[in-house]
Amino acid sequence: MYSLNSKKKFKNGTNKKKVNIKKINDSILIADTLKLGGEYGLGIQMYDQQDSGYNKNGVYKTEVILNNHKVFDITFNEFSFKDKQYINYLIDYKSFFEKKIKINKLFIDKIPKISFLDFKLKNGKLSFTKELKYDITINLIDYKKNTKTIKFHVIGSNNNLKDVDSLYGQKIEFDSSKTFQFENKALIFSKNSYHENVKVKIKNTRDTLIVENKNFPLNKPVKIKFKYLETDSLNSHSGIGLIYQKQKIRFLPSKIVDGEIVSSSFLLGKFLITKDSIPPTIKPLNFFTGKWMSKNTFIKFTIEDDFSGIKKYEGRINNKWILLEYEPKNKTLIYNFNDIKFNETRLNIELNVIDNANNISTYKSYIFRKL
Repeated sequence: MYSLNSKKKFKNGTNKKKVNIKKINDSILIADTLKLGGEYGLGIQMYDQQDSGYNKNGVYKTEVILNNHKVFDITFNEFSFKDKQYINYLIDYKSFFEKKIKINKLFIDKIPKISFLDFKLKNGKLSFTKELKYDITINLIDYKKNTKTIKFHVIGSNNNLKDVDSLYGQKIEFDSSKTFQFENKALIFSKNSYHENVKVKIKNTRDTLIVENKNFPLNKPVKIKFKYLETDSLNSHSGIGLIYQKQKIRFLPSKIVDGEIVSSSFLLGKFLITKDSIPPTIKPLNFFTGKWMSKNTFIKFTIEDDFSGIKKYEGRINNKWILLEYEPKNKTLIYNFNDIKFNETRLNIELNVIDNANNISTYKSYIFRKL
């Protein structure tokens, strides 16, 4: 599926123009001729599917050709783990943040060299001069070299996109750290929190710190601090919460350091102090107290915490530490009996689970297995 957008960037905002596409055959699509002036970047919605497959996959290779010269090439033939942080910079983050629409950018901003971009080429941004003509080709290629081509023409004109209002707020320079200190709170951006200079809306109220930037993803987490007063009704179960995009409050893993509750987050929104006093739940799945488990190869639990989340767990059988395998998707813990050979028929089980607010749940039981 392909939907093409031309996009001109202005400071911390974007102005977009949607392009109509007509299908010529299974391999070639033709877009409208456009009259554009100034510097533009292209964005495209796209995915790849295998024959008889339902999953929507990313496109293996995308290239942009301007007047027979390649100006942009992104190829996922290798992927360095450290490059994961740049993925959000290859999409129109504002569209994804606000509407959950994923528009892949066919240009780059100030991003260092990464494994899947050809940096021998230009940055993909296209400049159009009045009265000149331009031929543009976008090739979408899968791993088996199947290719879909989009072609269109541009006639250079005067700048025909109006500037958009920049995002008002505090300026964050990408090459330096910055701290915002309030009476009972602090907000810290480390060096290279973003890949370019941006503006962030920051508003401090009595018990809430509001931080917003919908246009750019954070490259490094922002640190948040709230003063912790001994007279407050807070304890080790308290932490910093985040309200993100009008969703329910999220509990951020927090620490109390030198009289302050400290946390960090890759997401921005409304930060406030919250509390989780409910411990995690533990339920046995395939056994009960006193059951004979001679024919079973494992025991299984479900563990769950519906607010702050699971931080760690530890299990013992007859006071021996046991290796547990956690499956977060279905919230299960599994112990395989082949791990340790016990010389007792009765096996005393103890499982401790701790959430991110330091609430502890303990489960004790016993089962029997033949020697």
